[in-house]
Amino acid sequence: MCIAVLVIVLGLLLVSRVVLARHSSPYTLVERVVLPWGPACVRETSEFRELVFEKTGLVQTRATRTGRAHSRLLYTKVFHMAAALGPRTGKALFIGAGGGVVPREFDEEYAFACIDVVELCPEVLSLASRYFGLNDGARLRLHCADGVEFLQGSGDSFELVVVDAFQNDDTPPREMLAPDVLRGIRARLTSDGTACFNICGRPLGAAVRELHAGLRAVFGQRSVVRVDVMRRAPWLRFGWRRRNMVFMVTRSGELLDRNWHELAQRVPPAYRESVQDAAGILRVLPT
Repeated sequence: MCIAVLVIVLGLLLVSRVVLARHSSPYTLVERVVLPWGPACVRETSEFRELVFEKTGLVQTRATRTGRAHSRLLYTKVFHMAAALGPRTGKALFIGAGGGVVPREFDEEYAFACIDVVELCPEVLSLASRYFGLNDGARLRLHCADGVEFLQGSGDSFELVVVDAFQNDDTPPREMLAPDVLRGIRARLTSDGTACFNICGRPLGAAVRELHAGLRAVFGQRSVVRVDVMRRAPWLRFGWRRRNMVFMVTRSGELLDRNWHELAQRVPPAYRESVQDAAGILRVLPT
């Protein structure tokens, strides 16, 4: 009887702790706006500031609260690994700005001749400018435009293309993943170019399988890898568990045969260490 009462009391304490945790937030709201696809807010803690699409809770940007650009989202480290595959002296293209912290990292760390950032929503660009320091620069060029239309109208070739565009879904807009768009991205890559596609969902989900099949059809089976962004906790390893995944594709040969440990040495130390020290967070998997 006493054991049963003790179990009940402990259960009630645990439930109350969970309820209190849900109703107490460490965040301070900085600004809330209504985008064409729903509300978004900029909020911050003492350590970082982030841009969130509130309908789904999708965190678009999380940045250290310093003058220096530094993303606190793990999946963005994969973009630096992709940059290590090429010479990084030509042009780079980011479709989807969010807070624009990663393009700023690339502007600070690499010798790309030009970095184009394309964002559909002017309100997002405004938030990125006012709260995350994203502005036009000598090499950084901002475009308020549709990503597909920008690609179709551009005559440029890119060493790196990053598709990191979301609205209120966990996948990039469907038109960005259409076969003709994927072929257009391949056509815009230089001979040693690399492209990245960020997607959030379940590895066995329909959207992930569709993107996987489309990339293999356009780039070839052995020129595609999927990088799962996950912690070591065993319950995250199942195929039904949601996570960020970044597909990397290239025109310059087989990605599966690359020496990833050696390539990591080409990544700036600030990003290399965050990848290497957090063992098990980034996993390069054949697709």
